[in-house]
Amino acid sequence: MRASRCVFALATTLALGCGPAADGGVAPDGQWPAPDGGPFGDSATPPDGATSPDGAPPFPGQPSDETCDGFDNDLDGVVDEGCACQVGATQGCYPGPGPVVGRCQQGTQTCEGPRTVGSWGACQGAVTPAAEVCGDGVDQDCDGEDLPCPADLWCESFTYSATTRAVDVVWVIDTSGSMIPEVSLVKQKLAEFSSAITSAGLDYHVVVLARRSATEMQGICVQPPLAAANCGDSARFRHVDAVVASSNSLDVVVANIAEIEAFLRPDSLRHFVEVSDDNAAMSAGAFHSFISQRPGYQGYVFHSVVGLPPGGPCIANVGDAYVSLSQLTGGLLVDICTANWSTLFGELANTVVASVTDYQLNQQPIPGTLEVTVNGQPISEGVDWDYQPQSNEILLTGALPADGSTVTVCYRY
Repeated sequence: MRASRCVFALATTLALGCGPAADGGVAPDGQWPAPDGGPFGDSATPPDGATSPDGAPPFPGQPSDETCDGFDNDLDGVVDEGCACQVGATQGCYPGPGPVVGRCQQGTQTCEGPRTVGSWGACQGAVTPAAEVCGDGVDQDCDGEDLPCPADLWCESFTYSATTRAVDVVWVIDTSGSMIPEVSLVKQKLAEFSSAITSAGLDYHVVVLARRSATEMQGICVQPPLAAANCGDSARFRHVDAVVASSNSLDVVVANIAEIEAFLRPDSLRHFVEVSDDNAAMSAGAFHSFISQRPGYQGYVFHSVVGLPPGGPCIANVGDAYVSLSQLTGGLLVDICTANWSTLFGELANTVVASVTDYQLNQQPIPGTLEVTVNGQPISEGVDWDYQPQSNEILLTGALPADGSTVTVCYRY
């Protein structure tokens, strides 16, 4: 019966002047369904490789995702399910957040697809909320109103006191043979350092970690007024007698930490000062991890008087570990090879004093609007004070005011 139908179909096709069908009964040019919509034999399924008359992808094989092209791509019996629009149509859109008010505006979506039915594309041209700028008449954050600027400057007042927080300074001094000239200079300058921080009215303690001796060239004997007579300790000074050699400075700190901390105060600001012409055997990371895990060292600062890159004949090695610790904690870096490194003592004294003269602001100032006065008299930015944007603090850097002075900071925000 199948054969007779095929003979009849072939005869009909030939009688109409059409070319023979492709092997397997495929319609001309491999199309399916045939141009007249007729079936292929007894099967309603197109043979492998057949295409629709308008060139759509072959239907046989594995199902694919719907593409809104007028065909049942996923072979589930439903054409173009999930397609939401007619290709070419447009509609308003807004990705948000919040209402479309102020400067915020709707965008436009266009229906996209290869056939007549498609899906909505990306939202183009929408304006969404941004940071508000006060007083410009524009509602940037789209909350329905423009943020007004303060009619006057916002002002905050502080009472200056150098004794607001205790400061403890630990000097670690390499007294190996190559350091004899530097050790001699440290002996002289420690007294100047203590005088500078004393005159500023700081509540301070100083610890020196080095060999204690008044007679040995590689020893240190700290003199009054910082120390007591005969290299002795005082109410503000403690000498931890230890041999600090070329590369063991950090190890000596760790080994003597209990004796050092016995002289430090709870909640004090803690500064370390390393003086060496060599590098440390302990890594910066290992020391920082050790110190940071101990109570009282939050915000500690490590200063270095060491050999800096690229090095030179005056040092044994570049002090890479010390450099890393200073960079990590925001400490001073001074090249021990320079002729004027002794200026560190004055600079360090100013840094230690400044660490208790910073004032936290309650609002974030608009750049260029800050004004600072002491007892009503203006002082100059860059000379007497600096603004630290990371911490939102004012830092007094010049000649310090008298204890009890009123420091006023005014600004717009």
